[in-house]
Amino acid sequence: MRNKIILTIILGMLLISLVSATTTVTLNSPPNYLNNSLNIVNFICSGSTDSGYLENVSLWTNSTGTWHRNETVNELTYLSNDTFTTTQSLSYVLVKNTTIPGNGIVLNYTNEVWEFAGESSMYLTYTYANGTSVNTSVQMVYGSTPTQYIWTSPFLYNLVAYIEVWMKTKYAGFVRISEGLDNITYKPISDTKTFIYNLTGYTLWNCEYCSNNSDCSFAASNYSINYDTTLNSVSYNLTTYETSSENYVLNITSAYTPTNAKLIYNGTEYPATITTSGTTHLISTNLQIPSSSIGSNYFYFKWNVSSTVTEYSINYTQTVSPMLFGICNATLTVPYWNISFKDESTLSSINGTLQGSTFVYYLGNGTINKTLSYSVTTNSSSYRFCSLPADKPYYVLPDVHYSLTGYPTRIYNPSLLTLTNSTTNTTLYLLSSADGIYVTFITASTSNTPISGVDIEITRVLGGSTATIFSGLTDSAGSVTVWLNPNYDYTITASKTGYTTNTQTIKPTQSQYTLTMETGLDDYEYVPDRKGLKWFAFPSSGVIKTTNYTLFGYNVSAKNDNLVSCKLELLNSNKTIIITSAEVFATNSTLCSVSINYSMNYSKVKGRLLVDLGDGYKILEDDAYWSLVEYNTTGSTLLDWFRGLDELEVSYFNDDEQHREYTYILLFFLVVMIICASLNRMGWDIQTNGGMIFLVGILIWIASIPGFLTLSDISPFAIIDKFFVAILYSMFMVGFAMRELT
Repeated sequence: MRNKIILTIILGMLLISLVSATTTVTLNSPPNYLNNSLNIVNFICSGSTDSGYLENVSLWTNSTGTWHRNETVNELTYLSNDTFTTTQSLSYVLVKNTTIPGNGIVLNYTNEVWEFAGESSMYLTYTYANGTSVNTSVQMVYGSTPTQYIWTSPFLYNLVAYIEVWMKTKYAGFVRISEGLDNITYKPISDTKTFIYNLTGYTLWNCEYCSNNSDCSFAASNYSINYDTTLNSVSYNLTTYETSSENYVLNITSAYTPTNAKLIYNGTEYPATITTSGTTHLISTNLQIPSSSIGSNYFYFKWNVSSTVTEYSINYTQTVSPMLFGICNATLTVPYWNISFKDESTLSSINGTLQGSTFVYYLGNGTINKTLSYSVTTNSSSYRFCSLPADKPYYVLPDVHYSLTGYPTRIYNPSLLTLTNSTTNTTLYLLSSADGIYVTFITASTSNTPISGVDIEITRVLGGSTATIFSGLTDSAGSVTVWLNPNYDYTITASKTGYTTNTQTIKPTQSQYTLTMETGLDDYEYVPDRKGLKWFAFPSSGVIKTTNYTLFGYNVSAKNDNLVSCKLELLNSNKTIIITSAEVFATNSTLCSVSINYSMNYSKVKGRLLVDLGDGYKILEDDAYWSLVEYNTTGSTLLDWFRGLDELEVSYFNDDEQHREYTYILLFFLVVMIICASLNRMGWDIQTNGGMIFLVGILIWIASIPGFLTLSDISPFAIIDKFFVAILYSMFMVGFAMRELT
C-alpha cells in the first residue's frame, strides 16, 4: 500500500512537471516586415525548453497559399562524447538508457531485492574530464515493470567522462548497477537553426520547436518578408589551394544599380567590381588565398542600392587545402624539377651540394606565397623536387647555392620558373678552384650610381649549346661576384625593369667590371656651366701601339676655385661597360690630375671625365678615345702592309660598314696617287710607255686579296664584292693594252 502511495505521488509530480513544461521560440533573423534584397533568405530561429530536451524544429510558411510546415529537422545538435569540449557554450542534457528491474525483483549479483521508493532511491555519479566527481539525483521517465528508464540531468560547459548508476535496495542500501559511457547521448536544452529558403514574393514565416515531452511551441507572432532582387547564380571553385588566385562572381537581377560592392571572406572585406547590363549586374573580385584559410571557409557579397540600404547575398562555403613543394618523398611523388651538376671545364657529371638554398613558390600571382628552405651537407648527383597538388603549374623563385669540395660556391637565382608535372631538368655548372678567378660585376647608372636588384645572367657556349653559368641579383652595392674562367668568353646580360638591357661578351681577365644601365632617356648629366674650367687628356686621342700598361688621364684646372674632385672612367667603345675608374680630390679647389695605368684589353677605349663642383659628379667630357694598333715586325711585304691597313681601327669616324669601306678606298688611292706622283717626277711612266696603268692595276689586285677594297652587297656573290674594283680596273687595262697593240 505504501509503495502505491509513493508511486502515485511521483506520477503526480511527473504529470505536473509535464503540464508546466514550457518551450520558448524566438525569430532571430530577418526582422519583421523586411523588404529583402534577394529571393534567397536565411531564416534563423532559436528555441529552448525548461523540461527534457528539444527533439525537432520546423519552418512554417504560407508559400503555397496556405499555412504549412515547409521543412522539419528531427535531429538537433547531438554531441558525441569524444568531440565535445569544455569550451563549447551549448547547454545540454545527458541521457542514459539502462534497464532497471521491477519492484520485488531479486538482484542477481547482490542477492538483494530492489524496491522502487522514488527519486531518493537512485542517483548518478558523474566524473568530469577534469577528474572531479559529483553525485546527482535523477529525473526519471517511468514505465511498466520491468522497464527501461531514462535519466536526464542538465549540464553547462562540462564534459562528462564517466558515469555510474546507483540504486537503493530494500535491505543493503545503495548498490552500483551500471557504469561506463554506453547508451549515452547529449541533447540540447536550447538550439539555434538556420533554414535556407527561396522566396516567391510576400511570405509569412514562423518556427515550431518540440521537446521530448511533446511540448511544441511557435514564436509569439508570425513575421513577414518581401524581396526586390533576384540572386541568379554564383561562380567560384568549391575547393582550392592556398596561394591560389581565385575569382568570385555573383550574378543578380535588380532594378537598382548596385554600388560599393564587397566580398566578405571569413569576416574580412575585399573590394569588388560591378559590371552592369540593363537590370543584370555582375559583382566580381579576385583573391589570393592565404595559408590561414586552410580548411572550410565562408563568404558572401554585399552592396548598396542607396545611401541607407545595404543588400546581402547568402553564405557560401569554400574548402582550401594545403599545397606543398619539396624534395620528393613518400608524400610528394610527382617530380616537377630535377637539378644535376657538371664540371664546366670537362662537362663530366659530378656531385653537388645545396647549401642554404631557398625556394619561394606559389600558385597565384605571388603576393601570397610559401618558402622552402633546404640545406644538406652530403653530396648528390641530383636533387628532385615534387609538388602536391601535382596537376597545377607552380611558380618558383629559387635561390640555389651549390658547391662541391674543390669547387667554389655558385648561385642560381633566375627571375621566375614555371614548373609542371612535365619535369624540368636543370644542369648547374661548377668550376674547379684551379681553373678560375673571382670577378665582380657592378651595375651603375650613367652617373655611376650603383643599382641594386639588377638581374645578372652569365652564359657560356658549352658543347655547342648555351649554358647558364650564373643567375642572380646585384646586392645593395649593385654588385655580384662570380667564379669564372679567364680563358673563355662569357656573355653577361644585365636587366631590370625601367632600364635598357645591357649585354656584353667578355673574356674576364679583370677582377672587376662595371655595367652601365641606361633608362632609355637622356639621363646623362653634364656640367651646365664650364666657365673657368680648362682640361686636357693624356695621351692625346688616337692610336695606342702596345698592350703594355699606358698612363691615361686628365689634368683639370678651375679658375673660380670651385673644384672639389675629379673622376676618370675608361669605357668600352659603346660606353656600356666601365672598364676601370679612378678619382682624386682637387688641390686648393683649383687643380686636379687623375690618371689610370691601364693595359689595353679592348680594341678601342673611350675616356669620360667627371668633375664635382660642389653638387656631385657631372660629366665634363666623354669624347676622348684610344684605339689599339699593334706594330708587327714580321711580314714586311707590300701585301702585309695592305693587310695591316685592313686591321687599322678607323670605325670611330662612323660605325657604319659602308663608311668604313669608303675610308679604306680613299686611303688606298691616296697612297697610290703619292706613288704615281713620285714615279711621274722621275719620268718613269713616259719611259715605260704607260707602265703606270699596269702598276696601279697590280697594286689594286694586291690590295684586293686581303679584302682591303671589298664593296659589301654590291652583288649577290661575296667573291665579286671582294674583287669588284680589281675586275673593273682589269677591264680598263685590257682595253688600254689592246689599243697600244693595234
